[in-house]
Amino acid sequence: MTAAKSRWFVEVFLDGSTVRFWNGFEAIAFDGQNFAPLGDRFSPPDRVRLRSNLDSDTVKISFDSSRQTDNSDTLGALLDSNLRRRQIRLRNVYYTTSPDDGDVIADTYGRIRSTPDTVSPGGEPQLDVEIESGSLVYLERRMQTRSPVNQKEAFPDDKGFDLAKILEGRVLAWRTKEVKSGTVEVSATETDDFFARKLAIGEFATEGTFVAHFTGKQQLKHWFRVFAIADCRIEQLNKVWINGNLQVNAALTHGVRTLVRLPNDKGENRCWITFYDGRHDQAADSELVTYAGEWTSSHRLRGVAYVVIEHQWDDDLPEAFDYRFAGKGARFYDRRKDSTAGGAGAHRLNDPSTWEYSTNRMVVADHYRQGIRLMPPGFTTGGADPSIYWFGVGESPDVIPYDEFKDLADLCDEAVALKAGGSQKRYEVHGVLSADDDHKKNLEKLASGMAARAIDQGGRIVFRPIRSQSIVATLTDGDLSSADDTVFDPTGRIDDMVNAVEGRFIDASQNFSTTDYPRVVNDDYVAEDGGDLIVGTENADMDISGERAQRVATLKLNYSRRVATLEEVFLSSRVRSLKPGEWFSRESSLRGIPSGKTFEVDEIERRKDGTTKILAFEVDPNVDAWEASNAVDLSVPPYIPPSSIIDLTTPAIAVTPFGYTGGGAEVPAVRFDNANFDTFVGDEIVGEFGLHDGAGGISGQSATFTFPGNIETLEGLIGLPPATTFAIRFQARKGERVSAWSTFETFTTTGAYRAGTSGVADSFVGQNWGATASEAQASNARVPLGQNLLLNTDWESSLDGWGDPYDNTGLSVTRGVHLSDAWSGNPIRTVYAYVTGTPPNGSEWNVYQSLSYGNVPLLRRWAVRLFKGQRYYFGARGAGHRCKPRVVMYAHNSSGSVIASPTAEGTHNGYGFAGGAVENSELVGDFYTATENGWGILSLKGVANGVDSNPYTFFGWPMICAVGPEQTTPPPYTSGSVDRYADPTGENVAPAIVDQGPLATAANAADGEIGSQGANVTLSTSWQDIATASALAVPTGFSFVKVDWRAGVQSASAKSGDFNVQFRLLRDGVDVSGTVDVAFVPSNTQLVFFDNGAPSPSDYVEQINRFNGPLSDWWIDTGATAGSRVYKIQARKSANHGSAVVSAGKIFAQAYR
Repeated sequence: MTAAKSRWFVEVFLDGSTVRFWNGFEAIAFDGQNFAPLGDRFSPPDRVRLRSNLDSDTVKISFDSSRQTDNSDTLGALLDSNLRRRQIRLRNVYYTTSPDDGDVIADTYGRIRSTPDTVSPGGEPQLDVEIESGSLVYLERRMQTRSPVNQKEAFPDDKGFDLAKILEGRVLAWRTKEVKSGTVEVSATETDDFFARKLAIGEFATEGTFVAHFTGKQQLKHWFRVFAIADCRIEQLNKVWINGNLQVNAALTHGVRTLVRLPNDKGENRCWITFYDGRHDQAADSELVTYAGEWTSSHRLRGVAYVVIEHQWDDDLPEAFDYRFAGKGARFYDRRKDSTAGGAGAHRLNDPSTWEYSTNRMVVADHYRQGIRLMPPGFTTGGADPSIYWFGVGESPDVIPYDEFKDLADLCDEAVALKAGGSQKRYEVHGVLSADDDHKKNLEKLASGMAARAIDQGGRIVFRPIRSQSIVATLTDGDLSSADDTVFDPTGRIDDMVNAVEGRFIDASQNFSTTDYPRVVNDDYVAEDGGDLIVGTENADMDISGERAQRVATLKLNYSRRVATLEEVFLSSRVRSLKPGEWFSRESSLRGIPSGKTFEVDEIERRKDGTTKILAFEVDPNVDAWEASNAVDLSVPPYIPPSSIIDLTTPAIAVTPFGYTGGGAEVPAVRFDNANFDTFVGDEIVGEFGLHDGAGGISGQSATFTFPGNIETLEGLIGLPPATTFAIRFQARKGERVSAWSTFETFTTTGAYRAGTSGVADSFVGQNWGATASEAQASNARVPLGQNLLLNTDWESSLDGWGDPYDNTGLSVTRGVHLSDAWSGNPIRTVYAYVTGTPPNGSEWNVYQSLSYGNVPLLRRWAVRLFKGQRYYFGARGAGHRCKPRVVMYAHNSSGSVIASPTAEGTHNGYGFAGGAVENSELVGDFYTATENGWGILSLKGVANGVDSNPYTFFGWPMICAVGPEQTTPPPYTSGSVDRYADPTGENVAPAIVDQGPLATAANAADGEIGSQGANVTLSTSWQDIATASALAVPTGFSFVKVDWRAGVQSASAKSGDFNVQFRLLRDGVDVSGTVDVAFVPSNTQLVFFDNGAPSPSDYVEQINRFNGPLSDWWIDTGATAGSRVYKIQARKSANHGSAVVSAGKIFAQAYR
């Protein structure tokens, strides 16, 4: 008789090849593969442990590495390979004649974790291979994210997520219908990482994640927002909440732009939603392609369910919105409906078009276990890869036999009686799985809702629900190993025992809020436990039925009472087929249970000596008993009768003009007296005002402002034009509700408008910190709020600082200053342009702009300096004859590139300035918040109506000025300085202002010198030049030099420690600035900001996030003397802990009196 043998077969899956060997002494074929003999050179693991869960374990095998020859030897080839994290499979086969006819008593999958090669004194070299075992370890996959790289792995030509990080921090101007309400700025919350992909299942709700946003259409009045809902094709999107209100309560149609009504929209169309269900071949949204320049036909978001939400501005609607979306989730593959996999039907695993919507937990879990594909197998358009899947383990379908799968899927579909009548399916799944969670957590979520455990049975993942099951083996005392103890502990799992369970579920009837289900209590168990309530928690995170949650909680409560454990060691030949989660009967005369007790295997440890240790716990064959009458009714939210909403009362505000004084200055202002302040109901009062039209209303554009309604007297609107008549009205606002407007009333501002006393700088009304700031703080780079930053705005003597730009429209344009008193006004100077012929409708022409072109030297000399985060007003008084006036501010970054062009357009189409009333003509302007440090220029334009010939456009009083962060009222006009560095406050005298910077009273400047390094510089710990200006001739009597410079940290990498990138300024080789740290590089990081060559604005996105750059600044050298001076910017690393590269630097030096 041939003796039975136990042998180990090992497969190591390397890059491009597989090494197979066994611990026999000749080559052998097993399972269709050839295994090389290693004999006693290979030591199998001492033990292999399997638990009734998905936790990984550690297994160790060893090799005698002294007898390897070269890489033609199996062991030599193995040891010469890269083994770390490579997949490995070990099988222990018990057989007599052929391993193919034997029993596999251990089948372990995992990945190699470490391979220490040890030589002990006097011993032979031994290579230990430590393996992290477990099916999920073996099939590990990296997290799938909503990122450009991840999207392109499946769809190489899909740019759907390319803009997410670029647009997150970008502030957009969302314009109102008219300039009267100013410009709202909108942005998206910035995040550190890309969002994980989401799998929507059954009925679900989600807030979605940001993909992109844009403003567009006429005057940027439409705000488009794109949100990803799920990373799969979903069945329906049927609910949308906007600012907490359910605005959509019916299924949306894929690809159809649908009108959505909003509270307070007055029946006007103000919101639209377009839904895309996540098809693998869906096209880009046509509205975005048409109106959002950065969104192209390649931004398709294939495989992703998403929405495009479009808001049109309205004064009576909110300026901020949040959303929540709900619907029916993904379609799934059901093997019961696949005629090629044991079932009957057209379902196919690799063809999503055959799948159907399902809430069956086992169907979902089985599909997730195998991997959920994105597209049909033959779909390769644009390089698409049909083998990619974003969710799932990737386990072979047949590791779970069809009959076993069908049994559990049918169990989920069983009808269970409900207490109130009718029935529901036994187990369903509803909610969202995230790729942020590992496979173990997701599978355990799916298993938990069917009162099951997900178990790794050595190469296959199975679900074992709490229910009666067949006994697979009967073990007696004769099957025990005689060398080991046997232990029965009646309280072995008492720490897990409870007598009550509570938790929460997702209540779809309450807008998918998380709700408590009634606590499940077993009074008999409480009595057994001495009357003490022992409460466990079981949350139904992916279920929408409170009664089903109670049923599952009851099963788990009963399961916790099985506390008796059995720990015994058996001969492996008796238990070789037993697996975790299976039931067996233990008959023992020794223990007084000759007729047997039923136990469930909790853990199996197969040992090298041919024995198997089993840890089991006692079970109750009636464990799944449930009666519908046991269910406790869900608590119904109390009925709250509809509240009677009180109409808001129209405010009664008395308006009194007065002169606001301080520090010798006096400007017009207005006092508001609220007669009903003590009974006011609401959040605030809104005022709207504008120039009086002579008939009881507003002429042209208006502006709005707000103030508290519970204050009796308030002074405001300080700085209005003198001796001017305005119309004003008021309404109360509470949340989204508003009262009726009051009737218009008029007031005329006081006639006084005078500046303060010379030298009393800190007393000036509205004066900003820059007027008395130290040189290091300001040096007049930032000026007071409301101060006109443009140059030569009255055009008294010339057009210095104003360009005659090239028109590329093909129009014949004639320009000039002061056409005539009748047309252009007198004595106020204006500019004009007229076009010969009839220009096409909508075509525009430039009148003049505050700079001809935006190269960096000209920008530095003439343009307005913009500071990141500062809010600015831009505008001019405009008039058109047969056309409309338009004003555009072009915002440049520090490299001279235009990054924004906020625009304001007037409506005037009359007769010039009509006899000199420039101050009463249309104010064309808007507000803009700078997103980067840089410069701004103002362009004055005309816009054709396409009908009239020979149109004229006139402008006066152009202005760009800094304003407060909440200001919506255009400031009064002030004249701009003739010279960029002249005294901006007119009468302020340097000796009278404490600590004033030298530029505040600079009279004029010498010619400047520009320098450029011309190449990137790799830094060391020694100072290196990054930019040098040509020799600067400092004239006699010029007392200081201002040096503007720009550079960027292109890349940096820290290894053994932190370091700083440092800069300094040299004059004739002397340090005049001191060392300045501009960029901190943490240890063990690598930062790359832009490729070699000239950086573009988008290249700076990451650098701006980290270093508030690109690095640009200026320094003042007050020690410069007359003569030829050479200025340099230098940089270095503070420590030699890594590498850093600085981009080609630029420098501009200029002397001042």
